[in-house]
Amino acid sequence: MKKTVDIKTKILNFLSKNSTYAIFGAVMLVVVIITSIGIFSTPSDDPTPSPSHIAEATPTYVAPTRRPTVTPSVTLRPTPENTPIIPGPSATLTPENTPTVNDPPSDGSQDVNGEVSKTFSIVLPFSKKSVINGYSNEKPVYSATLNEWACHVALDLKCNENDAVNCAANGIVISITEDSVYGKSVTVEHSEGFVTVYRGLKEVMVSKDELLSQGQALGTAASTIPFEEHMETHIHFELQKDGLCVDPLTFTK
Repeated sequence: MKKTVDIKTKILNFLSKNSTYAIFGAVMLVVVIITSIGIFSTPSDDPTPSPSHIAEATPTYVAPTRRPTVTPSVTLRPTPENTPIIPGPSATLTPENTPTVNDPPSDGSQDVNGEVSKTFSIVLPFSKKSVINGYSNEKPVYSATLNEWACHVALDLKCNENDAVNCAANGIVISITEDSVYGKSVTVEHSEGFVTVYRGLKEVMVSKDELLSQGQALGTAASTIPFEEHMETHIHFELQKDGLCVDPLTFTK
C-alpha cells in the first residue's frame, strides 16, 4: 500500500515538473488512436467489385427488336406507259357499214361547220352579175385604198348611187352605225345564227329593232365607201354564221 502511494506521488511530481511533456504525450496518444480508427474504418481502394456487386452490376442483354418494314402498296393510274395494250377485234368494213360522204348540194348551201342548212337562204341585194369583188377567206386581195393585201370576207356588189338596197332575208335590225371606215352600215339578224351586214349606205330607211321582210328596202347606196373609195359605186355585203363570215353565194337562191 505504501508502495502504490509512492508511485502515484512520483507520477504527480513528474507531471508537475514536466507538464509540457505530459500534454505533448497525451496529444500524441490521441492522434495515434484517431489514426488507427481511420485506417480500419476506411473502405478498401481495391476497385475490384465483390462477387455480389458483380452480380448486381452486370446488365441483362436484351436482343434488339427490329420494327418490321411495311412496303405500302402503290396503285398506278393508267397512263400511256403503263396501260397494257389489249388487242381488240379488227373491224371489217362491209358495204352495209362503210361510211358514205355526201356531196354538197348543188345549190352550195353549206355552212362553215360543214353542215347543210336546208331552210336558210338569201336573196342578194343586187344580182349575182353585179359582183365586182368576190368572197375570199384564204387568198389575200390587194386594196389600193389601204395599200395592203388582206382577205375579203364579203361581196362587193356594183350599183348606182341612190339605188335601193334590199334586205337579203326576213330578220330584225340589230344595229345602225356610221364611221369613217365603212360609212353608214345596217346589221340585220336572221334565223339559225345568220346575220347580214350592208355597208356603204347613203340613206338608212329603217330603225333599230324593226322587223324586215326579204326584199324590203332598208336604205340607198352611197357613191363610195371610205375604205374602198378606189372602187366604183358598190355595196359591201357580208353574211355571218355564228359570228364567222361565210360566202354569201353559198346561201343564195
